[in-house]
Amino acid sequence: NLLYLMYDDVDYGWKALSLDIPSFYEPKSVVYHPKSTSSKLNSHKIFLLERNRWICLMSYYSTKTLVKIFPSFLLLEFSLFLFLIIKGMGLAKIKAFFSLLKMYSSIKQRKVQLNKKRKLSDNEIIIHFVNEIHLSEAMSKNKFSFFVCSVIKSLSKTVRRLF
Repeated sequence: NLLYLMYDDVDYGWKALSLDIPSFYEPKSVVYHPKSTSSKLNSHKIFLLERNRWICLMSYYSTKTLVKIFPSFLLLEFSLFLFLIIKGMGLAKIKAFFSLLKMYSSIKQRKVQLNKKRKLSDNEIIIHFVNEIHLSEAMSKNKFSFFVCSVIKSLSKTVRRLF
């Protein structure tokens, strides 16, 4: 498995959705991540998050979809890179990129295998994605985090109109 840590939950959900396996939302459920989301981000976590996010995108989206979202995605990537530079973790994003280059053939092979079983198109999957980002109370008080989430939400709505 290319995703052993960070984004594995997204990968499982995306895989299930592409196979048309329903998932359900239980509003009363509570999920705790005592050692990940509540702890501070570090360069290794950023590396894994960035690398694994790209593995998911490259594995599940068609080339056509990647081309459609490229302008918005480029803006998001640039903004995220600036944010990471400010936080002193820009090198982690660069390392993730080079790691992806090394893993490219494995990612491509993974994409072929996933597409063999796939039942839903990108368009049918994207309609299930949400535009909401729920911030913790502490994060919502941080003006920069609030601004970044607003930008991401706006970009998400813009990209969704393409489908």
